[in-house]
Amino acid sequence: MAMNSLLRRLGKRVDDFLYSGAIELLGGGADAYKHLASRYESLGWFSEAAETYKKAIELRPHQAEFRLKLAQVYVRMERFAEAMGVCEQAIEIDKDFVPGLVLKGTLHQKLGNKESALEAFRKAMSYSMNDPEAYGAMAKAFADAEFYEEAVCAYREIIRISPRNVSAYGVMAETYAKLKRFPEALEAYRRAVELKPTADAYGILASAYARMGKYQEAVRAYQQAMKLEPGFAQTWNRLSEIYIKLDDYEKKVSSGKADDGTQAAFAKLRQEQEALESFKETIRLKPHDPEAYLRMGQLYIDLNLPAKALDFLKHALRLKAPGVLVHRCLGIVYMGLGQNKESRHAFEDALKIQKNDSGTWSALGQLKMKLGKHDEAAQAFKEALRWKPQDGTFHRQLGDVYRQVGRNTDAATAYWQAIHLNPQDGLARFSLGVTYVRMNQRSYAMEQKAILRTIDVKLAADLDHVIWRLSKSQSK
Repeated sequence: MAMNSLLRRLGKRVDDFLYSGAIELLGGGADAYKHLASRYESLGWFSEAAETYKKAIELRPHQAEFRLKLAQVYVRMERFAEAMGVCEQAIEIDKDFVPGLVLKGTLHQKLGNKESALEAFRKAMSYSMNDPEAYGAMAKAFADAEFYEEAVCAYREIIRISPRNVSAYGVMAETYAKLKRFPEALEAYRRAVELKPTADAYGILASAYARMGKYQEAVRAYQQAMKLEPGFAQTWNRLSEIYIKLDDYEKKVSSGKADDGTQAAFAKLRQEQEALESFKETIRLKPHDPEAYLRMGQLYIDLNLPAKALDFLKHALRLKAPGVLVHRCLGIVYMGLGQNKESRHAFEDALKIQKNDSGTWSALGQLKMKLGKHDEAAQAFKEALRWKPQDGTFHRQLGDVYRQVGRNTDAATAYWQAIHLNPQDGLARFSLGVTYVRMNQRSYAMEQKAILRTIDVKLAADLDHVIWRLSKSQSK
């Protein structure tokens, strides 16, 4: 330890000698002293740095920057009163010296003079800077003092300088929320999520939607959070939050104010929550029951959480869950995770157990479509129809294959069969309308759009856009 200390002192003396020698050799100068002082500061030799900055100030007494540097060294030495004196000297030299105003405000904070700190920060805010850290310090000071409007202005400046600053968007959104300016808060939350889509960010966004009464958007944001949340406990808690934070929904439904779409969305969520509670309790009571794990896996498939579903399905398989369903579900999950080889093997295992399982044939067809193997996809959907000819979904899926390869007449026939079996199949009617446009039969497409308006308004609007776009491209 003593040897290290001795070497450090020796190194310091050599370094000091070399820099000082260079200053003398080059004729000195304020800038040379500033560089030497900066060197001392970087090495943690604050006393030497302070003395050397003083030499630079002696040579150039009207340079505000040198006094600011000295004040900053005093701050690092926790000599706040001396730092304040030097900082005020810098501002006297240049009344528009913004870094000096920011430091003055910071020093007033450290000395407990909150009003004086805010006064200095307000003056600094009247100038334009390119220092996000300074704006951050000022925003926090304004927010702590509950001057939220001024805090928002500072956060906006941070975003001007760093438009991808996720943290700034998040804190600005919270500040807007305190001002009860929820539309601006929502926009800031949304931007933060776009830049960094994490589960926590989506959870906060959902809460913001809920405060504005946009319950369907809140539900979707919570579900996005659930997709990104890797752990079961966190996922469960997040689903529960939907019902804890959206108490107003119950009031709206009981008073008849919620629209049909909102009621349907929440009814589905309520079912999902009840199912999770039920399956969780079943697993607690029967930890070795493969059926409970299988059902939990199916629920997570419905929730579009394939990674979580995989955990439960694998456990169900280890517990030797009987039948074809566990293999089919595994195939669907692997497909959702992009593990196409594993997906195909799982479907093949399912078909070895039960060759006439129409659900597996349909899922295999979807995998083949995803891989661009349209002939094999069509064959798989035909096999599904062979075992279950009255399922309109399989006819629609076969129509999708035909439409992708340009067999529009065959596609229209398949879609009509799907509609015959289920007149309320909005996807079949939408796809049929698109097919008619491609066949240059716009009037028939318009008929499907008119019917869709009574089934699914959004799909009708989408079809209207497709009709306009494809008709326009065909007319060129």
